Amino acid sequence: DQEGARLLHTTMKPKEKHCSQPNHEDNKLRFYCNTCKCINCSCTIVGHKGHDVATLSTVAKVHQMEITRALEGAGKVVTQLTGGIMGNGKVIEQVEISKRKALCAINQAFEMLYKGLKERKEALLSELEAIYLSKTTALTLQTEEFE
Repeated sequence: DQEGARLLHTTMKPKEKHCSQPNHEDNKLRFYCNTCKCINCSCTIVGHKGHDVATLSTVAKVHQMEITRALEGAGKVVTQLTGGIMGNGKVIEQVEISKRKALCAINQAFEMLYKGLKERKEALLSELEAIYLSKTTALTLQTEEFE
């Protein structure tokens, strides 16, 4: 994100500080020992022989570049997440359409089943009535013959 990089650049300008060691007050802190993770002036840097030492401006630039890369990476992730969220909206829409179609299909299937069961019920009741009439008629005729 360029705005983040611009803010970082304007807010990260180092203020020159002076050494706090006795008799070093006039010496500016200009070096950074990466080994010890401390800032030094030109007089105290002698105690860091063999260490990974760099100027503060170099270290600041390296850190600034790392932060800028991290911000750019974060910007890409935000863009991807935003796209994913927008894509989720479309997926939700498709799921809702699928739900409505399935609901319609289920209702149609049960209506057909209900209609078929109702027709079968009417046929069975009609058949029962015919059997009942046939048997009651036969029994009535037998009863009349015995009398």
